[in-house]
Amino acid sequence: MKRILSIVLAMICVLSLTACEKTEKADRVIYGNIYTSNDEAKTAEALAIKGDKFIYVGSKSGVKKYIGSETIVETYDADQLITAALVDGHTHVTQLMIAQMDSLGQISQGADKETAVKDITDYVNANPDLDFYSLTGWEMQNFASEEYGCPTADMLDGITDKPILAFSSDGHSYWVNNVLIELAGVTKDSVAPDGGVIVCDNDGEPLGVFKDTAQYAIDNVRPQKDQEVYEQGVFSADQMCLSEGYVYRFQALDNASNDSWQYPMITALEEMDKEGKLSAYTQGSFMINNTDDALELVDEAIKLRDQTAGGNYEVTAVKIFLDGIIENAGAYLSEEYNGYADYYGTQRWEGDDAIVKMGHIIAKANAAGMSVHFHGMGDQAISDILTAIEYAADEIGTDRVRESRNAIAHLGLVKDADYERFANLNVIAVFNPWCNKDPGYYDLQVSLLGQQRADKQYPMQSFLKAGVNYAFGTDLGASFTYDSIECFHALTTRTYNNDDPESLLNADEKLSREETMKAMTIGCAYQMKKEDTFGSIEVGKDASLCVFSKDLLTIPDTEIMSTEMLKCMCRGAWCETDK
Repeated sequence: MKRILSIVLAMICVLSLTACEKTEKADRVIYGNIYTSNDEAKTAEALAIKGDKFIYVGSKSGVKKYIGSETIVETYDADQLITAALVDGHTHVTQLMIAQMDSLGQISQGADKETAVKDITDYVNANPDLDFYSLTGWEMQNFASEEYGCPTADMLDGITDKPILAFSSDGHSYWVNNVLIELAGVTKDSVAPDGGVIVCDNDGEPLGVFKDTAQYAIDNVRPQKDQEVYEQGVFSADQMCLSEGYVYRFQALDNASNDSWQYPMITALEEMDKEGKLSAYTQGSFMINNTDDALELVDEAIKLRDQTAGGNYEVTAVKIFLDGIIENAGAYLSEEYNGYADYYGTQRWEGDDAIVKMGHIIAKANAAGMSVHFHGMGDQAISDILTAIEYAADEIGTDRVRESRNAIAHLGLVKDADYERFANLNVIAVFNPWCNKDPGYYDLQVSLLGQQRADKQYPMQSFLKAGVNYAFGTDLGASFTYDSIECFHALTTRTYNNDDPESLLNADEKLSREETMKAMTIGCAYQMKKEDTFGSIEVGKDASLCVFSKDLLTIPDTEIMSTEMLKCMCRGAWCETDK
């Protein structure tokens, strides 16, 4: 009996030793104040990383068995915060970086007419050898007091006899000189396509501002960029994302806006991925306009999806614009704009037939496993999108549509009855960081919408109360706000950067700190159908994380903007950026 007992004890010891030997030793162990974005275990004291994956998340005592002789051990202060790497669910960062690689001039933020014209003049004088001048940064609200409420080509006369194109900071309006108007062949008889406006004077002559789809007339005569410029821009975008902690991103527009068959940016992203030069994982979208061949173009999107599948850059969605933005009176509203009789904004898919056609496009994309990502700013535009998605659900089944995780970004104004429709169709609400009374609030939003509607802009908490899945996007390229701390501040306080209570926009729509962190991590991962890969600190997921100088979840609102993103890890390796 004693012999049997000895054998059993020996076997137990052998098994115990074997189990210990089989415990995988980590490449890196991190101790700190960890917020996981995992609803089942939101916080942790320690984590372990092997290769590019988390292999342990939990207590200090539990992580010790993963520490070997070669394990790197790092400890962070309890008043700092470690989170999953951030995700940008709607950005145009690559477009912006490509533009900046191509001799793009900068107009001062907040510039009035005199400053903007001076900036443009200085840029032209400093670059006399250019044949075409491109700049960015002017803002519509700073021209609200001008005769037509916008800049004009006449303001640029005398600077140069070469074309000048100035992009508005939001990307939805072009300001050009008369040389470029003539080069584009635009006259008082020109008609803008659906969803666009050629701003004209009282005699019908073009003033020099082209909104939304009207920009195509200018795009068609812009010089083409070398492919090298696109590749340089792609690399710069990658580095910029990592510098702010965005290890993953969804690009809301990858092909040329004036020709859906031309996509040099997609080509550049593909080539950079093949060469192993992309660090941040990027999903792209293929834009389809309201053209006669729109339904057939879904096949091109599917082809690109198959062509890029499995890479660090993947085309996963179709992109559709419904309207413009509130600031240039382009958002499509259910009630007319203040001071504009019978004017409700611009719509790129006008009429019942167009909405039905959109429904067929959604159905075809969803049936092929692709999502559809929408630009929807005005409440009527958003209602039309939901109606089109309902048509798609009738065609291929509600479950298939829900599984597709179609998304609507911007959400300037929303009808009360539409929150439930979002939830029923599992349409993702993508929030942007403009949800405060910024410097243009009174000059533009209030004057165009009236105080009551202006105060209801950018609802967020209303979506959560209706059970809608939600995400976050910087919209960089159409927005100045990209800094991850600034974005976090906007969503949680709904005030401008100085925390001025007068800049608070509808306190009832604030997100909590945890809701904001969810939007910036696992919410976007869910939108991108990658919640099993990234978006939270969990065993088996990508070892990607951020370290912040303060605990963003507990510090006072007034300390958020003084917080820094100290370090960013991308799949097991600390990122080297300019941050």
